[in-house]
Amino acid sequence: MTRRSDPTRNLEAQVQELQAQLAEAQDALEAIHRGQVDAIIVSGPDGERIFSLTETASVYRRVVETMSESGLTVSPEGIIIFCNDRFANLLGLPMTRIVARPLADFVAPSHRPALARLLQTAPTRPASARILLEVPHHPGLPIHFWANYLPPPDGPLVCLVGTDLSQLEMDQETILQLQEQRSALQESENRARQTAEDLARSNRDLEQFAYVASHDLQEPLRMVSGFMDLLEDRYAGQLDVRGREYVHFALEGAQRAQRLVADLLQYSRAGRDEQLQTTDAQAALAEALANLRTAIDETGATVTHDPLPVVQADPTRLVQLLQNLIANAIKFRRDEPPRVHVAASARDGQWLFAVQDNGIGIPPDQYERIFLIFQRLHLRETYPGTGVGLAICKRIVERHGGRIWVESQPGQGTTFYFTLHRGEA
Repeated sequence: MTRRSDPTRNLEAQVQELQAQLAEAQDALEAIHRGQVDAIIVSGPDGERIFSLTETASVYRRVVETMSESGLTVSPEGIIIFCNDRFANLLGLPMTRIVARPLADFVAPSHRPALARLLQTAPTRPASARILLEVPHHPGLPIHFWANYLPPPDGPLVCLVGTDLSQLEMDQETILQLQEQRSALQESENRARQTAEDLARSNRDLEQFAYVASHDLQEPLRMVSGFMDLLEDRYAGQLDVRGREYVHFALEGAQRAQRLVADLLQYSRAGRDEQLQTTDAQAALAEALANLRTAIDETGATVTHDPLPVVQADPTRLVQLLQNLIANAIKFRRDEPPRVHVAASARDGQWLFAVQDNGIGIPPDQYERIFLIFQRLHLRETYPGTGVGLAICKRIVERHGGRIWVESQPGQGTTFYFTLHRGEA
């Protein structure tokens, strides 16, 4: 009787044989890594080549395993014979998936020509190149490889030492970004400095213009005002009612222009040539009150003060500052005698002054506007003036390195605050 072969049995045998071969290959790779085999066979264009793994190579492996750089040995064709744990960890692959494979398998396609040139150059002289590795978790990992050739009888082999450049290149990119930001900041600072210089020069020119213009305007205005006075005195009897009215309007306009020019001159002078020195604020207040004696007596105003300190200020400008603020409080009064109180307290290395009154108050939405030149909140017929006084106060305080602001409620009085630097007692 003829026996037929069992196809299923043959297939099972083939599978078992393949499994045995795979296990043997894995064992061989692990043995190579541990230095427990004597040689590895690599097939190249010239046929198979045996690479001996002697006791010396075992010592080499132990040295490579302990170094902090990636280390590997490849055949002249680029087949990986051995690599250390550092290189395996860098690729994120087990050793069994690295050894006996072409190094080019782990290199970006655009960098494989550079790898080929490196391996070709190594037999003639030590060489190096930046190679971009490409693995799933690192699509572009820059490594700088140094290559040295190991000739027979231990070779031919190429020994590669690789340095991970990713952190270095990130640091260099960060440095470049910081340098660019620093350059941009420097350029911005230069522009700001130039703008400040241009603005300072423009302010000086405007101050000079305002000073000259207001000074030169005073004389013709005095002449117009004087002749209108003469016309009114000598020819009033020859003018009808409308003529006398015209003369009155012209005289009033000339006088108002004189006051405006005088205030503009004061404003332009407020920022010029301050002589900062140790100044007694209490003495400055006394002088300001003496200048305001007529207005105080006419309105029945009461001005009180706490003990005031010594500050760094121009004495003339400090008198003008206090005088303007107190005059402002007396002018904008309610239907009762004005009460003004001046106080000072130490605050953050400066003196904080407060000038408080019981006047008509200021709406909160007008806090900024009142410090602008020629800005008025009331009709001229109700409260006379040119709208320059508080602008002068702001200019004086800022030129002394301080700041000025206001707190108020309509009908509940107003408090002006300003700061000045301390002076030596």
